[in-house]
Amino acid sequence: MTKKSREARQTKKRAKADSEPESDDGSSVPRVSDADEDARPYLVDGTEPESPAASDEADNSQPSKPKKAKQKSGKKKNNAQQDVPALSEQAETQSQPGIVYLQQWKSNRASWKFQKLRQMWLLKNMYTSSVVDLEHFTILLEYLEKMQGQARQRCIQEAQTLVESDQGVDPVKMERAKNVLQLLVE
Repeated sequence: MTKKSREARQTKKRAKADSEPESDDGSSVPRVSDADEDARPYLVDGTEPESPAASDEADNSQPSKPKKAKQKSGKKKNNAQQDVPALSEQAETQSQPGIVYLQQWKSNRASWKFQKLRQMWLLKNMYTSSVVDLEHFTILLEYLEKMQGQARQRCIQEAQTLVESDQGVDPVKMERAKNVLQLLVE
């Protein structure tokens, strides 16, 4: 650094110090230009606020809440995740609201309440063995036996359509459709 540039800096510092107003107690309060005002905020007493990092260090005495993991849907799993065995089918089906609704109907009818959306879900998925397993399908047959009205008629019609379209229908679906027809047509 040259001697001239050093002197120029010192002159600027002196001019700046002379232009700073004094506070009530006689100490100088730094002035903030309009450009600096956005970049560096000052408190009313002229001091700079604590940095966020400093306040985080002071708060280390309080335990922080664990962050919730975000669920990514519709994305492929990497190879490491594919090696891990998936949840059992029974655990997956029990987590379905329709299955819980059906189990409550079977075990605790006093607190059970009819829910049209759950019934529609059951009727839509009753032929899919991966969604409604055999144990829950037998409960569903009991539920269908007591079903009334248009839902019953649509259920019969759908089962008849599956039985009549013998080509390319999954054998499990075919067997379930026959069971539904046998139960509801009698």
